[in-house]
Amino acid sequence: MATHKQLSLIHVAKSQLGLSDDDYRDCLRLVGADSAKGLNDVQVGTLLDVFKGLGFLQKSGDKHKRWEEYDDRYDERFATGRQLRMLEGMFMNSPEVRVKTALSFFHFVKRIAGVDYPGWLLKNDVQKVKKAIENIG
Repeated sequence: MATHKQLSLIHVAKSQLGLSDDDYRDCLRLVGADSAKGLNDVQVGTLLDVFKGLGFLQKSGDKHKRWEEYDDRYDERFATGRQLRMLEGMFMNSPEVRVKTALSFFHFVKRIAGVDYPGWLLKNDVQKVKKAIENIG
């Protein structure tokens, strides 16, 4: 079960990101939960990773850039931070995309590649997602 400190951090992230209740619930569902109180440690970590992907800065002065932590991955099967930034940039700049939010990008990647979080995208699926973004419309 999530600790008081973890719950506080989750709610700080929700506030900092300006998530609506519906978007917040969608994030909880991504980690397999309906409520933050029932999260286990793994789910808390995954939820905070999702929030970081959305731009959550855990510490003031943190120079976190979206997807930066994925630049030096040990597992070569997964997409690099550069590839993830490129895909998100293409998605956000596509004139055919109506809702340009990080959460809509997450949902798009899930629909195309079947992964709940873009950070888990395999290199083999990068081209598939890129082609899907190019063909929106």
